[in-house]
Amino acid sequence: MSYYDEIDPIGEDRTPDIKIDLDIFHDVEDIQIEGVDTNDYPEFSDAFIAYAFNKLYDRECTEDECIYLTETYPETVNELAYESLI
Repeated sequence: MSYYDEIDPIGEDRTPDIKIDLDIFHDVEDIQIEGVDTNDYPEFSDAFIAYAFNKLYDRECTEDECIYLTETYPETVNELAYESLI
């Protein structure tokens, strides 16, 4: 029995979770950063991606995808946090 059979024993149509493997430079756009604190300059350690648009699937990124992007591309998040203050 698979994981999906356990949570959906009726077998209703559903989309299985998509493996998160996004490239911030090619697969997403319209990135919005939150948690930017000017007192934390230049690290912006609390900054995170709150919203992004997933171009691969033509939809908003899920919360898990935003977390993945924040953790995978911390330098880019830092740059975007800085640019949000300019």
